[in-house]
Amino acid sequence: MTLYFSMKIVLHPDRGIVFDLDDTLYKERDFLESGFSAIVEHLPSDLQVEALQKMVSWWENGGNVFQKAMDIFPFQLTIPEMLEIYRTHPPEISLDPSVSLLLKEIKRNGIPVGLLTDGRSITQRNKVAALGLADFFDAIVVSEEVGSEKPTMKNFEVVAKRLNVMQSIYIGDNTSKDFLSPNELGWTTVCLIDDGSNIHEQSFDKPSSFLPDLCLDHLKLDSFLIHSDQ
Repeated sequence: MTLYFSMKIVLHPDRGIVFDLDDTLYKERDFLESGFSAIVEHLPSDLQVEALQKMVSWWENGGNVFQKAMDIFPFQLTIPEMLEIYRTHPPEISLDPSVSLLLKEIKRNGIPVGLLTDGRSITQRNKVAALGLADFFDAIVVSEEVGSEKPTMKNFEVVAKRLNVMQSIYIGDNTSKDFLSPNELGWTTVCLIDDGSNIHEQSFDKPSSFLPDLCLDHLKLDSFLIHSDQ
């Protein structure tokens, strides 16, 4: 297929904009490494750097990270305890300054803005807190809290209702689930192109219903034309 890259995405106060979280507003790999770091803190200090490096390498090569870690290092943890630490730790992650500037300008100009993310409530809410996102968004919808995940239509309808808008622009990265429902709703869908570090592989070899209207190669203020309600 031909990928259509937008020079400027037009935002207006009578139309919302909804963002995905992981690998859209920040890099999910950063959360993964933060989770592994929280786990290796349960090892003697002289083993922590080596254990973290190995865990990242095992993940990159598709290995069973937690089992390998248990087999090699003297963890006094079970695998379920490792998973609990990973899912519930306060992550060491941050927004790129360009993303922070974009969100500030969107909010300052009165654009209704929502966040729609899949995952456990505690995990995703910890990410929101660590990234300092709460004040930017008029609506935050987490899949566990509504009982369904993307691409289910319900999630998009919930965020639209909370924003009190009929039409939105949706920006995400996952071509398997991000764009199907907003396409059906008639929203403008925008894919942030993987820079090579995304958790989930992007594939554009899919039916058109799964594909975005437009693509962006970066999430920065210069990609948007914002009309103010002031």
